[in-house]
Amino acid sequence: MTTSATSAQQARARYLEAERRLWLDHAGREPETRWVELPTLRTRVRLLELGEGPTLLFLHGGPTSASCWAPLVGRLPGFRCVLIERPGCGLSEPARGRLGVREHGAALLAEVLAALPEPPVAVVASSFGSYLSLAHELAHPGVVARYLHFGCPAPSPGSRVPSAFVPSMIPGVNSLLRRLGTWTADSSLRNFTVMGHDREAMSRPALASFLRWYTALMTLTPTRANDQGLFARIRPRDALRPAQLSSADVPMHFFWGRGDTFGGERSARRLTSLIAGSELLMVDGGHLPWLDDPPAAREFVEQVLDGR
Repeated sequence: MTTSATSAQQARARYLEAERRLWLDHAGREPETRWVELPTLRTRVRLLELGEGPTLLFLHGGPTSASCWAPLVGRLPGFRCVLIERPGCGLSEPARGRLGVREHGAALLAEVLAALPEPPVAVVASSFGSYLSLAHELAHPGVVARYLHFGCPAPSPGSRVPSAFVPSMIPGVNSLLRRLGTWTADSSLRNFTVMGHDREAMSRPALASFLRWYTALMTLTPTRANDQGLFARIRPRDALRPAQLSSADVPMHFFWGRGDTFGGERSARRLTSLIAGSELLMVDGGHLPWLDDPPAAREFVEQVLDGR
C-alpha cells in the first residue's frame, strides 16, 4: 500500500471516530450507513439512518455534512431520520456529472427519494440544502409532502453571503486560502460566529463533540474544497425567481434565526411572502438555529408534523 493510501485510510478512521463520538454524545448510538447510487450525477452518496417511525429526509448545507444534524436528530426518537451526505461532503464521493447547480440539486433529491423504501413525511433542509430542495420542488412539484427549512436558504431571494465568506467562493482564491491557512478548532468556532451564532453559546460543553467533529470534517475530508468548487459554479440562471417560488403548492415551514447573517427577519418575511401558505417561526439564533436551541427545534418539528 502506498504512503498516500495509508494516510487517506488513517484520515478516514480519525474522521469516523470524531463522527462516532458526536452521535454517541447526542443520540446515544451511531446511525446505520447505506450507500445510494445517483446515475444522473454519476456518483454515490452516503446515507445515515437512525430511529424508527415515519421517515424524515434531511439535506444539509455547506460546507458541512450529514452529521451536522446530530444535535436535532438525537431528540427525535419518534421518527426514522435519513440524512443525505451530499456529493463531495463527508465521505460521499464527488459528483462526476457536470449539471448546473440547480439541476444538480433536483437530481440529487429525486434519485435519493426514488431509492427510499417509503416516501418521507417531510424533507428537512438547511441553507444550501434548502436551496437544493426548493430547486427540486420547482422541477418535481408535489413529489414531497412538505418541507421544513432551518435558517435562510442560501442562495434565495433576499439572501446574502457574509463578507467573510466571499473570498472562499472565488475560483482560484479559495484554493489559495486553503493552502495558506491551517484550519483549527478556533477556525471552526469563528466560522459559526460569522454565521450569526454566539461564540460563548457555541463553546458550551453540549457542543464540544460537535465542534471537534466539524474540525475533523474540515481537516480530514475534502468537504471544504469540494463544496467551495460547487458554490463557485453558481450562475444567475440558478437563481430561484420570485415568480417561480410563488407557484410552489406544498406546505413549507421555516424555523429561522434572527441573527442569521445570510438573511435575518426581513429576509425571512420577504421569502415566505413569496410562497403561498408558508409558515415562519423566528427564534433567537444563527444560520443553523437547531444548534442554538435544540429543544425548540424538536418542538417545531413535532408540532408541524402532528396529525400529518
